[in-house]
Amino acid sequence: MTANGEDFRRQILRFQSQTKKKVCHELYGLVVLPSGYENQRRSLSGLEKRLRLGSRTLTWSDVWEENYYVKVKRVGSPEIRRFPRCLYCQKLELK
Repeated sequence: MTANGEDFRRQILRFQSQTKKKVCHELYGLVVLPSGYENQRRSLSGLEKRLRLGSRTLTWSDVWEENYYVKVKRVGSPEIRRFPRCLYCQKLELK
């Protein structure tokens, strides 16, 4: 969890694109909160109920296990995207 999401997102994408044989580079999701303690506290209240990607409702476990990027806004729905699979996991999916 961070309020400085863009820097972390760039570094995660760079790290996941590294190639090493038989080593996964996925980092188990990133949650970006708005700045300020009160904004963060309010944003987290009931957030799991608003975690939706298309028609699918997500849990915190899904965010972690499936490596999602969740950007929480002060108002409205959070922005949710999946980080690309690391190269090792992409190769496993092709087998």
